[in-house]
Formats: sequence, C-alpha cells, structure tokens
Amino acid sequence: MRSWGCRFLAVFAVVVLCTPPVAVAVCGDGVLDPGEQCDDGNRNNCDGCSSQCRSEPAGASWCFVGGPQGGHTFSLAIDPTTPSTIYAGTQGVLFKSTDAGLSWLPSSTGFSGTEVVSIAIKPDQPSVLLAGSVVAGNTPPMINRSDDAGVSWNYTNGNGGGSIVFDPSNPNIVYGLNMRSQDAGQTWESQGQPGMCATAIAATMTDVIYGLAPATGLFKSTDAGTTWTLVNADVGLLANDPWFCGLAIDPSDVRRIYFGATDGAYRSDDGGYSFAKVLGSGPLRPWPHAIVISPLDGAIFVGAAFSPGDGLYKSMDGGNTWMTRLVGHRILAIAIDPQSPNVMYAGTGAGVFRSNDAGDTWVLRTAGVNAASITTFARRATDAALFAGTDTVGVWFRAPGTTTWEPRNAGLPPDQTVWTLVTSPQAPSTLYATVAGEDGKPKGVFKSTDDGNSWQSVLDDSYSGYGLAIDPSNPNIVYADTLYSMYKTVDGGANWSLLHGVAGGIFTPIAVDPVYPLTVYAGGTNPSKSTDGGANWVSFNLPPSGDCTATYIWGMLIDPSDSSVIYASTGCGLYKSADRGATWRNTAPILTSSPEDAALTIDENDPSHLFAALQSTGVYASEDAGGTWTPLSNEGMPNLFIRALIVSGGSATPTGPQRAELPLPSALLLAATGTAGGESGIFQKVTGPPAATAMIPGGGTSAHDCIHEWSAALIPARNSMGIPVSRQLCTDDDPACDFGPPGDSSCTFRVRLCFNVAEQRFPCTASDVGQVQLAAPQGGVAAANRDGLEASLRGLGGTVHGKCKGGSLKRGQPCSSDGDCGASAGSGNGKCDNRIVAFTPSLTATDRCAGFTAIRVPLRKTAHGFTRASATLRLKALPSKDPVTGKKRASDTDSLTLECKPPRLATRPPQ
Repeated sequence: MRSWGCRFLAVFAVVVLCTPPVAVAVCGDGVLDPGEQCDDGNRNNCDGCSSQCRSEPAGASWCFVGGPQGGHTFSLAIDPTTPSTIYAGTQGVLFKSTDAGLSWLPSSTGFSGTEVVSIAIKPDQPSVLLAGSVVAGNTPPMINRSDDAGVSWNYTNGNGGGSIVFDPSNPNIVYGLNMRSQDAGQTWESQGQPGMCATAIAATMTDVIYGLAPATGLFKSTDAGTTWTLVNADVGLLANDPWFCGLAIDPSDVRRIYFGATDGAYRSDDGGYSFAKVLGSGPLRPWPHAIVISPLDGAIFVGAAFSPGDGLYKSMDGGNTWMTRLVGHRILAIAIDPQSPNVMYAGTGAGVFRSNDAGDTWVLRTAGVNAASITTFARRATDAALFAGTDTVGVWFRAPGTTTWEPRNAGLPPDQTVWTLVTSPQAPSTLYATVAGEDGKPKGVFKSTDDGNSWQSVLDDSYSGYGLAIDPSNPNIVYADTLYSMYKTVDGGANWSLLHGVAGGIFTPIAVDPVYPLTVYAGGTNPSKSTDGGANWVSFNLPPSGDCTATYIWGMLIDPSDSSVIYASTGCGLYKSADRGATWRNTAPILTSSPEDAALTIDENDPSHLFAALQSTGVYASEDAGGTWTPLSNEGMPNLFIRALIVSGGSATPTGPQRAELPLPSALLLAATGTAGGESGIFQKVTGPPAATAMIPGGGTSAHDCIHEWSAALIPARNSMGIPVSRQLCTDDDPACDFGPPGDSSCTFRVRLCFNVAEQRFPCTASDVGQVQLAAPQGGVAAANRDGLEASLRGLGGTVHGKCKGGSLKRGQPCSSDGDCGASAGSGNGKCDNRIVAFTPSLTATDRCAGFTAIRVPLRKTAHGFTRASATLRLKALPSKDPVTGKKRASDTDSLTLECKPPRLATRPPQ
C-alpha cells in the first residue's frame, strides 16, 4: 500500500486523515512533469532543453542557464474552481502555477506591457482573465484579456490601475481604473470619475461600490457604477501611488471599509465620511499596498511596501491590535484560497509566499519565477564558482560544475538591492556587497567570510551602498561609495574612514590598480584618481566626442594584463586610456551607457577580448582591445535589459562549427538581464550550434557523407555513439518538439535541409549540389510537407522542375507546381510529379542551411483513441559532374522518419 503520510485519530471511530503527496517536477528525469516545458533526460544547458527544463530556441546564439528565482510580485489571482491554479503578475512577466505554487511557467504570449499590476478571473468562467499592466510606470495602464486561461492574451481598450474587479452578481460587468466594461472586458467605456487605484464591491449589496483615487479622495457609487459621489476628499489620508493602494469592505457591514494611506491604514464605520487610523502609529509608518478580509473569521490582513514598516499585518479585532509577519518584505498583493481560507498567498519583493495556517507561517515558492533583476556578477578567484547580486532577492551562488543557483542571503535585509559584489583573490571565501534601498532598513556594506552563507553589516550608512572595490593584494582593504561619500577600511570592515576630496554620486564605480594597489580610480560625476590609497585625489575630465561631452562615468575596467590600460563607459561611448588615466580617447561612440546600461567585462585569459552591453541593443564584442566593435546576435535572449556581463570559468570550446561571430572568449560569456520587457535570467553565449540543431545523418546509401543532412529543431534521439539517429520521436503537445497549436492531435516538427556541413562526428567531403530530389513523405500530410521543403530550397535559389501527371491541360509537360497541370471534369486534380529542385549555378557554399519547414504528422485515430503515426522524408542530393573528368560525383541519399505519439496520461493523485 502506498503511504501518503496518513495518521489515525480515535474519536468514537477510526478516522483516517490523508495528505496526498505533492508532485514535484524533477528536471532531467526524461519525463515531462507539470511545470516543465521540456525534459530530455539530462540537465545540460544549450541542448534544446535547459537545466531548468525550459525550451531553448533552435539555432539560438544565447541559451538560458537559470539564475535567481523570485522578484517583485505585484498581483495575484486564484482560480475559484481549481485553487491549485494561481496567477502571479511580476515586474516583467505574468506567471502561472498549476501545482499551488510549487512550480511556475511564464504565461504572457501576446501580453502588452511589463509590470503586471492587477489580475482578475471571471467568477463564472475561470478561463477568462483580465490583467492590467504598465510599461516602466507609464500611464494609463493597459488591460489585457485571455480567453484560454492565460495561454494567449490580447490587448483591449481599457485601463485598469492596480485594481480590476468583476461584479459578483453580474460577471460581465467589470470595473477598472476609470472605466467600466459590460462585456467581461472585451470593450470599455469611461465611468467619468477620476482614476481609481483600488475598487471594492460590497458582497451583499453589489450596487454599492467604493473607489479610492490617489490625491483626490474616496468615491462611492450606489447604482453599480453609473454615478459616483466623492464622500471624502481629505487627501492627507490617501496614498499617492497610482497603481497600488489597499481598499476592502467588511463582508458583514457594507459601511465599514478599510483603506491604506502613506502613513498607515484607516477604518471608516460610516461609509467613508469619517476615519480613524488603526495601523501606523510610531516610527514604522507602514504604507499599505494591499488589504483583504478573510471570509473564514473576518481577520484583516494589510500588506505594506516601500516604507520602513514593510511586512504583513494581521488583526483579529477590527484593527485594534495587530500581529506582524514577513517583517521587512514588501507586501504588494494578498490572495486567499476561496475554498480553503486558511491557505493564503502573498506577493512580495522576493516573490510569492504561501501560508497554510491563515498567515501565521510562510514558505517562499518561486521555482521558475524569473522576475528579479540581476545587477552584478562576482567570480571566486580559485575556481569557476559564481555569485550574482539582485535587486530584491539578495545574493545567489552557483558552484563549479553545477547548473543550479541557490540563495545565500542569511543576514542580508530582505527586498533590498545588492548593487555590487566583489571577491578577494587572496581570501576566496570573503565577499563584500553594497546594499541600497528604502530608508529605515539596513543599507551600506555587508561582508561574508564563508562564501556568502552568512552576512554581517560592516558599514551602515544613512544613504545606500553602490560602488565597491577590493584591494587585490589585501582582502582587508576595501573602498565603498555610499551615494555622495566614499569610505575606506584597512581592517576588513571593522573601522571605516571617510575619504575627502572625492565625491562621485549615485552608481559611482571604483577600480583599484592590480599592480600598484595604491592607485585608485573613481567614476561618477567627478572622475578622480588617487595614487596614495585614497588620501588625496586629482580630478580628470574626458574629452568631448563630437557634440557629446561625457559628464558621468558609469562603469570602469582595468586591463588585468596591463594596468596602464583603463576603460570607462559613459553617456558618450566607451573611453580608453593607455597611460593610467592621463589621456583618454573615445574608442566606441556607439557604446553609450546609463547607470543600468553599463555592463562591461574582459576576458582575463585574453584581455584583447572585451564585451559590452547596451539596453535594447544587446552585446557587443571587440577582439582588438576596444579598437573595433561587432554586435553579437541576440537570438535566444528575449530580454535585452542586460545589467551584468562576465567571462566565467569553464571551457567554451565549441562542439561544432564556430559561428561567424568574433571574438570567441576563452571561457563562457554570461549575460544577466533585468526585468524590463520580459523574464530576467542568466544567458550563456553559444559558440557553436546547440545540440538542438545537430545534424542528423539520416538513413540511406551514404549516411555519413555530409553533402546533405537533416537538421531538426528538437532534442535529437541519439545512438550509443552520441550521433543523432534518423528516427526522431515527439510527444503531441510537447513544446520541446511540437511547434503546432495545442490540442490538434498531431506533432508539428520543424525540419530544415543543410548542405556541406563540417561536422566533427563523422567524415565530410564537401561537394557542390546541382539537384535535390524530394520524394513525397510517407504518411502525415504528405503533399503539404513536401511543398514546404521545396519552398525552403527555393529560398536558397533553387527552381522546381517536374512533369504533369493526372491533369488534362498539360499532361507530360514541364511544371513547377500542381497548379501548372490543370484539370478537367472527371479527370481529378492536376499533379506535378517527379519534381526536382535544381540549382543553377550549383550550390557550392559550405555550411549552408535552408529555412525551417513545419512538418505535420497527425496521430492515427482508432476506435480506441489515438495511436502513434509517422512520416518519412526522403531526399537525394545530386552533385554536378566533375569539370575535369566529366564523371558524376557521388550522390547523397538520406531519409528521416518523424514519429508522433499521444501524450502520457496523468497518473498522479490530485493535489
């Protein structure tokens, strides 16, 4: 008998209480579990299925390699009929979980906007969702609608603020920022009142609606939103954030309402005409961004954010007394399970927390949520271990030879920003971090001596920590910038001295000469240099570049092999000095930077290789020490808000032909992204074709001749030698290989034809290609599949030749398509048969691939359901005659069988 952790209670009779096990996805076990996009039986990145079981685009130049999990979660919604399904709106993407938050996947196809500030589910039709979003704080917020439970989205003409509310008595009526919809959010009309950051409908009297408008007051409608009355305009009590403000109606008394202001929470017992503060006295001053009332026992929950009093507050007596939970976390959203009110979720700066005991204890559930901006990298000097700092989820660590990242935050303040991380070459386990964020929370400089497992504050500044540098010869000497002041410690942070004569400003970079460590450079608004360890400073200016004058240095880098060479990123481009900062020249005006756009790194094994990143443009590379720059392909990196670059440890030797992108770093190039415009994460530069697009020799008379090979956008099946085989299998609706719409009972593969590919796995004799003959695929949608492959060859310059068969107008005549052959009554459709794709002149380029073609293989329908089906593609590549001997060269005949199987039935117990 399988045990589910049952326990027995003797209460007059034996009662068995069983808690069913929660299914946890195990990436790399060869099974596509819930919460996984793909699973190829391993945890290797860049092979089509990442270490996080995320599908990787075929042929991409970058692949996702994981990173910190969590990040700002602005909104939450629970499916009322299936509470294990939850939606979370983050700073970059809307995520969905179907296992009560254990795992998450992005659910934003077609979504407009970035910061998802509100989500609402249609009560009587949970597949219909509305979500409000903004772009970098712009107004007004957009409303998106999904009719398929978040699979796809469409923008509507509405704007939703931080609150979109369905009328429980008539779910076709929806209220947004200052608009109302009467068709469940498909179209919107103005309500006439100022924009509401929060709207609440009385549960027992749905005609009564309250709306809170920032800097205006509390509005009330008693006719379902047709007319509104300003019941209180005391703006001193109201929040000034246009998207987030808490508002809730007591379900037992429609006149009792709770709402948040910048200095606490208030209660009104007379419908908003008078107020009494119930939360916020004292120094904490919590700023409520979310308020909910439990239907179980009337408990009031207030979530505070962006204030010294951040955290979750709970009251069981109408606000007279309060308990605090999740202290220090920004609470931006609260959701209560409608079927099990003891189960709650909280959206915070760190991600989504879950409670099973009405908010008393909480567990973080962020697996798969990539919504935290990654601000900085650091590498341990002795090996390839990496550290990453983030804006709200602290410091994360990846050990050498592993693929997973783990948080290392003990002692760091929650929901604050780690701007800079540095490690010591002399003490590899010692790290320093600068922390910035809200007033009233710890900030400044933190130190760890155990690889980040624990942290202690060593410089608590009233401002924030930004720039940071460590003396490479002495781990106890550290320089730190805290907005407008620079400090130095010579005893590992026990004592600090204020450095005079230098003031950089926000985002000030600091660099220490590795050969002459008494030489220190500081950027910012007053670029300066010290040659005596910071005791005295001399300012320097960068020369104008055309009409642009660089007034701020955002990033600085010293050549590790020649410390006289310094690079500085500015708003006018990248500057270089070859004489320790005495003179400067602009080597790359195109590389203009801003504080969140100053990612710059160098290949320490070959310092002539430099890499820089620009917002919305991508990564640039130089192989001549900054003399010239080449943009690298951005394919595979959907979010170009790149905030950190590093050339990490580990071999970057390609497994196939190198791409035509230079330079090639001696080790792995990693780019970390922020959340603007999409998911955040860490991406690795692909220096050769990923295994997902590996050549498939196929079957036939010359399987190991590379004149022609197949290439498939899937995880190729391989033989014992590691070579992809000519029979590829896909499961219907597996996103790793089925590129068709879900639920169509077929697999749509993506296949392309490649010629003269120099592969390392088998010998290759390149040859020109004069003709390609495609046999009609066996099984599947044969004609359409062959037509698609021929069309891709036309894209390489080929022309189709055939002879008419089956038509009456041009029987036996040359043709290039079925339409050329015509038809007559009773004769059937015209057919262009024996088609050959000819290349004149011959196709001679090496490593030449046609575009991908969709090959659809429908499942075979039987009386008992669907079963496996396959389609076989056959091709013969015919080289032209040898110009010297006049003899025909050897041809290459290959076949590729694509097999589709039905999905495995779910066998797990309900969750």
